[in-house]
Amino acid sequence: MSLKADMHRASQLCDKWLNRKIGQYDESAEGRHGVNSKAVGLGRAMMSAIDSQSKGHNQNDIQFWIDQGKLEAKKSKTAAIRCNGSAALIAYLLSSNRGVENHIVIVSQGNPVMGGGHWFVVVTDSPDDPMIYPSTFPANSFVVDIWGAINADRNSSVVSPAAPLYNCGRKRDANKNCAANRISKRATGQGGYQSAKCCYLTTATCQVMGLPDDCEYLRVLRWFRDNVLSRTADGKQDIAAYYRTAPEIVAAIDLRTDHRDIYEKIFRETVQPAVKAIQGGAYELAYTIYRNGVTQLHKNRW
Repeated sequence: MSLKADMHRASQLCDKWLNRKIGQYDESAEGRHGVNSKAVGLGRAMMSAIDSQSKGHNQNDIQFWIDQGKLEAKKSKTAAIRCNGSAALIAYLLSSNRGVENHIVIVSQGNPVMGGGHWFVVVTDSPDDPMIYPSTFPANSFVVDIWGAINADRNSSVVSPAAPLYNCGRKRDANKNCAANRISKRATGQGGYQSAKCCYLTTATCQVMGLPDDCEYLRVLRWFRDNVLSRTADGKQDIAAYYRTAPEIVAAIDLRTDHRDIYEKIFRETVQPAVKAIQGGAYELAYTIYRNGVTQLHKNRW
């Protein structure tokens, strides 16, 4: 099934739930749709309660979301829906036999457990491509967000091109960047792993430096990945390990108040010298520079 067909199917399955009230992060004191916004502070207790019902799964497991979505679908039509319930419901609906065939990715935007973020869903044929708030999503993807659509008074829960419907940094300066992090995903249909098209950490770094997505640094590093590293078994393993680690690093950096200083240091000490080495044909040196830089960031838990 094509992505376009999946968009149509997602709209059919999810838009019928847009008549629900929402119960989290409302704009007014009483909530735009009749639900008191003080429910925001219940985020941690809410997730604890949900986790106790998850049959051994947790929020990093796609089955957790499907199980919770099944419960959400059984609730009264007058019951308020929160953003976690919305993401779970979407995962359940899109994972059904009548659902989509591309990859389903549950996304944590900011820190929703502590009331400073949001959950939503991305459907894509490239699940390992980067997602950096607010504008970087996989090239072939769309967002599904029932809660976000209700909050924004939209008539569809499907957003294409992919874009977030809720800005979790609007009232929280510390979370203005609201990194979008995959917390679980499911490969559906005949799709399998597809290597990411972008250099995740470098993309985030160049974005902070004000450089475009097609800047020389990104072009050179992508060429190196696709034409040098990916042609060896060890290189392929390193690429896969990088795309498992880099999203966690970027998310942690984005939550720090000194995140710009960190990205500038990455650019100065890792990106620039690695690109210079590649351009000079020193591929082993370039590989060592970049690998050591990422390894050190991971050790720092950034």
